Amino acid sequence: MFDSVSPGPDPGITLTAIPRPGPGTGPADGVPLERLEAQICELAGHLAAATCRFLVLLGEFDVRRGWASWEMNSCAQWLSWKCQLSPGTAREHVRVARALRDLPVLRAEFGAGRLSYAKIRALTRIATPDTEQGLAEIAGPMTASQLDRFARAHRQVTHADDDTARIRRRLTWRFEGDGSLAGTFRLPPLQGAVLLQALRAAAGDLEHPHDGAAGGVPAGTPPAGLPMRCW
Repeated sequence: MFDSVSPGPDPGITLTAIPRPGPGTGPADGVPLERLEAQICELAGHLAAATCRFLVLLGEFDVRRGWASWEMNSCAQWLSWKCQLSPGTAREHVRVARALRDLPVLRAEFGAGRLSYAKIRALTRIATPDTEQGLAEIAGPMTASQLDRFARAHRQVTHADDDTARIRRRLTWRFEGDGSLAGTFRLPPLQGAVLLQALRAAAGDLEHPHDGAAGGVPAGTPPAGLPMRCW
């Protein structure tokens, strides 16, 4: 059996007691289907709330490094051993528990049983304190499978945007000792086309310099030896 303690109340989560079947309770063959369905959905909400409570406690246990007293290497390792979870499941539980500490809106929806663990697991991969409110609203009418696909697509787009941002920063230049300009760049197609057009225009301007340039050196040429600049 699991080793267990009686946790104290968590002010952020209200957990309704799960009704227990009385003695002698047998199969629900005589229960109307509508009532059976309602009971299943009600218990699903209780399971979500209980799982949220479990993860809130796990997050607190993790941040206080309770697992270290057992000479474990991580909270996930302790959880796998102590609560009989597979290593992969334990790692995912710890990841979600850590994420929920910074996501009060999702934590409240989860604790109220309005969002399942499957949905919370997907949302915690993409949510931030600034976006969790909107994500919680769109997650409600979605199925867990739909939300999982949405989160996957969201991450792909975000990663692509991050890659583009990194590419934009790869533009460097410097003025050589003879006053000439040298540099390297790598830009997305649209920004690259703009830069190329500007370079071509500058090259054409050099072929037909404006009047008034002193000594063949374009006005505004900086002193030699200026350091490399990056954008």
